[in-house]
Amino acid sequence: MFTPKKYTEILNDLKDRTEILSDFEPGSVARTLYESFSFEIAALYEKMNFVYLSAYIDTASGVQLENVVSILGIKRGLPDFAEGYLTLTKDEDKDDIELTPGTMVSTEETPESPRKMFRIIEQKIFSKGQSEISIKIQALLPGAEQIADPETIIVMPRPISGIKTIWNPKAIIFSGKKLETDEQLRERAKNCILAAGKATSFSIENAVLALGGVRDVKVKENFIEDAANPGQTQGTGIIEVFVDSADLSHEDPEVVARERDRIFEAINPVKAAGIYVKLSSAVKVLLHITFSLEIRHELKLNQVEMTAIEKQVSDAITGYIGELKMGDTFLSSQVTKRILSIDEISDFEIIKIVSEKVGIKTTLPASTRRIEAEALEKFAPGDMGSLV
Repeated sequence: MFTPKKYTEILNDLKDRTEILSDFEPGSVARTLYESFSFEIAALYEKMNFVYLSAYIDTASGVQLENVVSILGIKRGLPDFAEGYLTLTKDEDKDDIELTPGTMVSTEETPESPRKMFRIIEQKIFSKGQSEISIKIQALLPGAEQIADPETIIVMPRPISGIKTIWNPKAIIFSGKKLETDEQLRERAKNCILAAGKATSFSIENAVLALGGVRDVKVKENFIEDAANPGQTQGTGIIEVFVDSADLSHEDPEVVARERDRIFEAINPVKAAGIYVKLSSAVKVLLHITFSLEIRHELKLNQVEMTAIEKQVSDAITGYIGELKMGDTFLSSQVTKRILSIDEISDFEIIKIVSEKVGIKTTLPASTRRIEAEALEKFAPGDMGSLV
């Protein structure tokens, strides 16, 4: 008969027969089981931690951050497009030719440089009697990689009857915003929460920054001293909005007018009633830089290769200056760091810096290590020259 006492005796007998596991050397069954179980548990906890961190603005990143800020109706800012101007020619006795937005042009495709596509973004009539016309074009793909050198856009995939030649007299440049980083997206999402009440500096800055082509915005509130109450201030009912946008400082008045209208359309719904907005472009401070290069002595470069390296250096300096926002400081050490990362260069030195503001040029000492900008000033690249 099976009794509790008998059951206990059987259990004790089984325990006596069972050997204690003691072999935990690499490759043993026990160690393999323990390691497999531990790895899966660690991976599970890592995924759980990732899911937890992905739920907060400060710790989420990448696609997860985009999902979090989408609750506020915010999307990651995509890069702008490189833009420039195209010149077209025809015989003067030809009839009117209508140039419509969307017409494609491109560079030539070579083994060293893939083809880059551009599209016309203006509508113009190439009138009879005109032999040449200039029209604005934009890269088909976004990003700073779509720039083009002067006189390289010479192909029209679908030729227009009557057009003889096309070319870009100046380089196609990228002067807009790059792809918004996680840090920038976090900051904009937090500012959006602060700006939700409208009628604040945050709300105006966010509204304008959301526009394509706008790199930076600063709002200046004008206050005057109250004569009746010394030490106190009173509002003037005027705010100044300084915008860093290429079109706002364009030489064509029509382009400037369109950009001003676009910015005011974004500001008016979020500003306080009765407040007058004075719109200004960021104060441009051009930096003309002359530099010297020392090429690695073991390299034997021809003139074409030397010219390519000089352009690479100029582009690096221009790129750094273009990344600076209003009020940022120019640091020559950052320029040197970027240049020395180019394999062919063994030494780099800035020979001369000329600062140009409102047409007035100031030569700075070659030993200048930092150039401070006022809060509403924006450094912009000027002429770049080299002494090899």
